[in-house]
Amino acid sequence: MRIPYRLKCIDCKKEHLVFADLNAESIEFRCCERSQTIPPYPIKGIKILERAVFEYNETKDYPLSIVFSAAAFECELADLHHRWLWIKGLWTKQIPTDEELDKKLRKHSDIKSRIEAVARLMGHTGIDEFVKSDSKLTEIVKNGFPSIKIGTVARDFQTNLFWPRNRILHVGYTGYTSDDAKKCINIAQLGIGFVQAMNDAKAKENQDPSAKAGPVTAITPAQLQQPA
Repeated sequence: MRIPYRLKCIDCKKEHLVFADLNAESIEFRCCERSQTIPPYPIKGIKILERAVFEYNETKDYPLSIVFSAAAFECELADLHHRWLWIKGLWTKQIPTDEELDKKLRKHSDIKSRIEAVARLMGHTGIDEFVKSDSKLTEIVKNGFPSIKIGTVARDFQTNLFWPRNRILHVGYTGYTSDDAKKCINIAQLGIGFVQAMNDAKAKENQDPSAKAGPVTAITPAQLQQPA
């Protein structure tokens, strides 16, 4: 998967659109007769979400933007699920293989149960409990996301983000509009912010600074407005 980066030359300030592999360790481009290198975005889900934003802004392929939005959130869920089970394996000296981690994740057959499973892995009874415990997160949901209700957060992510994705992939529906795509991008951003906030709290609890990715407020895809 290729991820778009908009980069400015440090000399002439010209902007370049550069595509790099999802797992690239550095992003390189050439301008003013020299190579310039920057680090990639640190969070996989945000990298994929930037591809959703690119499809929204540049190609106007709104169904594809929705597919990438859902993929971004699902990737972040899987990444944190695998990371914390692997860390648990370090403690118990029974480190799981990638295949074992994937098998555990597949036991949660739908996205709603996966969201709740990751929340429990982080030490919460569910994602609703976590959101309720943080006044800032509660305010974000109430003021900016009318389609997400506290009390049914996981179900609402499934309904508003993954069901549109499924309709595109399963039956080839292409009628989604720019407003639909913008809504899905913002909901995916919210979901990634939630699970990263849980990750930060878990890292702090375990005094593991290497697992900390940053606060929800730092997660901002390029040039998007709050959803209607």
